[in-house]
This record gives sequence, C-alpha cells and structure tokens, in this order.
Amino acid sequence: MEICDVYNEKGERTGRVLERSQPLAEGEYRLVVGVWIVNSKNEILITQRSPEKKFMPNKWENTGGHVQAGETGREAMVRELAEETGIEAAPDELILFATTKRPSYLGEEYILRKDVALEHVRLQPGETCDVRWVTEEIFDQMIDSGEIASSLSIIQPEVRAAFKEALAKLA
Repeated sequence: MEICDVYNEKGERTGRVLERSQPLAEGEYRLVVGVWIVNSKNEILITQRSPEKKFMPNKWENTGGHVQAGETGREAMVRELAEETGIEAAPDELILFATTKRPSYLGEEYILRKDVALEHVRLQPGETCDVRWVTEEIFDQMIDSGEIASSLSIIQPEVRAAFKEALAKLA
C-alpha cells in the first residue's frame, strides 16, 4: 500500500496523507516524477510497460512514479529508478527541467545523463518488460504510431521544449 502526501496547487504539502488509490478533494494534488535518461549519443532510454498493467499495457515510457509520503521528488525518482530498472543514481545527478500540472497531479521531470548498458538494466516484474535506447527521431515516430504512453508529459510542447533546452545546456 502506497501512502502519498497531498499537495495544494502551489506544490506545498497540506499535511494530509492518503493511500494512493483514495480520491482527492478539489484543489488537491499528488506529486509524480519522471526521469529521462540520456546517454552520450543523446539517445533516450525507454521501458515498455508490462502487459499486466491495467493502464496502457505494452506502451513505451520513461521511468517514473508517485512520490510517497515524506519523500522529495528527487528521492522518489532515485527510488523509482532503482525499483524499475536497477539503475543507481544520486539525487544531485538528476536535473529538474520542467514542472507540470494536470488534474489531481503535479509533476517533476528530470534528466539523468548516464551511459547504461542494456544488459545491466533489471526490469521489474509486473511493471516493465523491455528496455531500449531510441533517438529523438525514433521517439517521435513512436509517438505518432501510438507506441508511447499518451500520459507522458514530454509529449506536451512546453515540456518538450524545456527538455531540448536542458539537453543543449548539457552538451
């Protein structure tokens, strides 16, 4: 059972905590995080959602998840990354490049610059079933063909622009 802090629209903790499946009141939010791992060739690491997932099975996405009660976004991202892929990262390696707001969710998007051998990625049963590196061009083709999870913030033009700007700064 995952317990999450409840946030207000300013991204401040309200002091309330709820089980992840419990509904939020109007004006309340959960914090979610995502990380875009980019290697030295500027390829993006994506994972395929398990066919067992109820929401968007078999779609490709970046690593991410819900921030649990008491965690910061960076701490949650480090935890999710290790759980879903076995990839280790320190919180200060994650570069925040965008924040998002959707009904019931506030989001933090990070970039992690890291070369990772695919054979060292450890997929989490029930969560992920495959992993691959893709170029931005192939990623865009996968969006157009419906292979990418439609919930990804990176699909939003403003988040995509912030991603490209952050990548340019890292080059």
